[in-house]
Amino acid sequence: MVAPCSNGHISLIVNMAKYAGLPWDVVLGAEIALAYKPSPEVYLRSVAALRVAPDEAMMVAAQL
Repeated sequence: MVAPCSNGHISLIVNMAKYAGLPWDVVLGAEIALAYKPSPEVYLRSVAALRVAPDEAMMVAAQL
């Protein structure tokens, strides 16, 4: 499962993915976590939304 987690609004990230043809399964964001990165709540609530344990997920950073 590929699930980017962004501080941007989910609708913005979905539109970007559609325009760029990115094959994401789900988009997570601040609206889901009720917090902003780098707060730990962002990552913990994001994996909880996907119903996976933190040790079953991998975070990969990709800044340009």
